[in-house]
Amino acid sequence: MRRTVFFPSPYWLWAVCFVLSLVGPSSQAAEPGITLYVPEGARAARVFDDSRTTLPEEYATKAMAHFVPGSYSLPLTPGTYPLTLFARVEYGPGREMSLASEPGTVTVSKPSPDWLDYTITQKFVYADKTLTLTIDYLGTPIIDGVAESREYTVNEPFLTDTLYLTGMVEKDGQQEYLRFSSEDYASLPLYLFQVNLEGDQEIQLYVRWQPPMAGSGPANVVYADVRIDEGQRIQTGYWNLVYSAVHHNWDEKFWVLFDQPLGDAYGVAVFTRNVHDVEPQEVYTLDQNLNRLRTIPLEKISKTPAESLPQPSHAKAWSLY
Repeated sequence: MRRTVFFPSPYWLWAVCFVLSLVGPSSQAAEPGITLYVPEGARAARVFDDSRTTLPEEYATKAMAHFVPGSYSLPLTPGTYPLTLFARVEYGPGREMSLASEPGTVTVSKPSPDWLDYTITQKFVYADKTLTLTIDYLGTPIIDGVAESREYTVNEPFLTDTLYLTGMVEKDGQQEYLRFSSEDYASLPLYLFQVNLEGDQEIQLYVRWQPPMAGSGPANVVYADVRIDEGQRIQTGYWNLVYSAVHHNWDEKFWVLFDQPLGDAYGVAVFTRNVHDVEPQEVYTLDQNLNRLRTIPLEKISKTPAESLPQPSHAKAWSLY
């Protein structure tokens, strides 16, 4: 049974636990078990899941969790220990910021004689809600009484393929689930949505997407080139690119929001609607409230594999680790 530890509020206790979370784990680096290496700038983004099927829902729940850099050797003895793995979380289109409201914890359990299981949690408080981050499904086997050594670097492959990081937002008695992963999914297959519009207008959307064996695959739009009568914009920023779909990644749809408006246009919406008929395939510009502004006659939308992103691509220094 998972054991929960509640911490009192005095600041000095928070500070002590924070220091222990940074210094204590690193001092055990030579021991077997799991070691997490967190490079400078490491972060995880709230990503698409098919529980939200509209672009406004996806946009409203964008979030970014920023890790505390360092080396962390996780404890080997069952129990609950201080571990502050996250420094802050930005939430929502306004990028509302919260620092860690109390020390995080790592709970070590031994569900069987040959396995150690780890659960890492940390809570963040905003003006009108709380957000609790949880890392699950992190563990290591015990062989001949010794925990197997496993080392992970919090970089792109780990964030996409290994990390199981979720968030739970609580507001007014309601709970909302969030899924965190890689911001740019650089290790996933790349696809190009070529959107041809009337009068030589066009939009190119580059999407990282892993076709699923069942359910829905991870997906995110990572690069957009918009060429419409109002002008041209290239967008690569996480906060201004929005992807949504229904189950099995059907009916993919997109918002591309501009850093600076083109006339009255603050972005464009693209609805592919390749399976259902609830809403048609269409493209339109967005006003400052992200409502429909100008419908752009659509000629064709195609989706094909792509070899690489155009230059300049969206890249971050910490992705090189």
